[in-house]
Amino acid sequence: MARGKCVQFTIADFKEVLLPNESRDAVRKALEQLEQLLGTRPITICTAGATSRRGKSPYNQFIGGCMKGKTGPVPARMKACAAEWREKKR
Repeated sequence: MARGKCVQFTIADFKEVLLPNESRDAVRKALEQLEQLLGTRPITICTAGATSRRGKSPYNQFIGGCMKGKTGPVPARMKACAAEWREKKR
């Protein structure tokens, strides 16, 4: 089972990265409020990650390979690949 990635940081770390280049008052105020609530306790943010993975369908595999094998604008390649898939399925 695949898990998401996590990052742990403190509000002070976040302010150091975010605020030197940005002087947005709303962001600064929100971070100050969070800092008052959390103090120096770290915050952990994780992505959900995939809990189960289905294999790619034959259609997805075909379209992926077909799109990589062609050149030109994406909509035109997709249209051509979809037409090839329809012909292949007949």
